[in-house]
Amino acid sequence: MGLGRITLIGLGAFAIAAVIVNSKSKSPEQLQAETAAATEFARQAIAPVKKSPDWLNVRITEAKPNSFTFNIDYARPPMGGLTIVEFDTKQIARAVLTALVKAGYQPAKESLSLFVFASQPVKGETSVDLVRSFGHSYYDYNNDRLIFKAN
Repeated sequence: MGLGRITLIGLGAFAIAAVIVNSKSKSPEQLQAETAAATEFARQAIAPVKKSPDWLNVRITEAKPNSFTFNIDYARPPMGGLTIVEFDTKQIARAVLTALVKAGYQPAKESLSLFVFASQPVKGETSVDLVRSFGHSYYDYNNDRLIFKAN
């Protein structure tokens, strides 16, 4: 269990090396390096995805060697409703899965945690900042599929 494993994650001309070891033996510097490498990998993985005019942005809210969480921030409710939200969230998730598989990673076998949320920042009645949540897609590694849940 204490032995480490080196995984080379490559995406086109981009390549990073992430050292994955038993979490009890990781120094703060190792954890920081892993997070930085995973964040850069996540950026590269979603870069090819064509941004919808309805999106403000796509945020990486968590990036670790075995766990990724994204949030699509919509400028307005999507024209196609939840059908579009499902398409958009799964599109981001598929881009990450594709990049991981190209890099030699086996998401199902390695119990990958992958979530893509969709929301819209809004103002409340008294101008309080609120978030309208539309739903999310996640990777079910037990069945190797993406699942969408509306909110």
